[in-house]
Amino acid sequence: MAKKIRLKISGVKPDYIIIGISCHLRDYRIIYRINQGLNFHFKKLKDLKIFPDKKENFASFSLYHFYHTDCLINYYFISNHHPEAKLIAGLKQADYFLFIHGVFPEEEKKQLIKKLSKIKDILAVFDVNPATLKQLDPVLYDLELHMAEIG
Repeated sequence: MAKKIRLKISGVKPDYIIIGISCHLRDYRIIYRINQGLNFHFKKLKDLKIFPDKKENFASFSLYHFYHTDCLINYYFISNHHPEAKLIAGLKQADYFLFIHGVFPEEEKKQLIKKLSKIKDILAVFDVNPATLKQLDPVLYDLELHMAEIG
């Protein structure tokens, strides 16, 4: 009888770090404050289109991008709200998400959350565990497709 070999991978971090942000400001106002407070340089991109119901209908979410050349990290600032859908429906309390793609140590993430929480008009900042979000894969897929189309 043949033996089954099972591969168990532990300690692998997901490609994306996600930080939720609750704030009542419009996207361009909070981005201005984040750029000023953290010395980032977010630029507005064409809205991200997500197809929540797998049909012709789509929802558009505002999207900003910043590439940190020294650290080789991509930052994506995405709205969670559209009149007919949420980007991530399981996190309705978040108005925006900061997706971080690249090698980003845990200590730096904690410092970033602390700095974001000190920015005026940001009500709450919280770490989002990507492993707990079932609807995250289609969002990441659409984000990567979107960036490939415009880039």
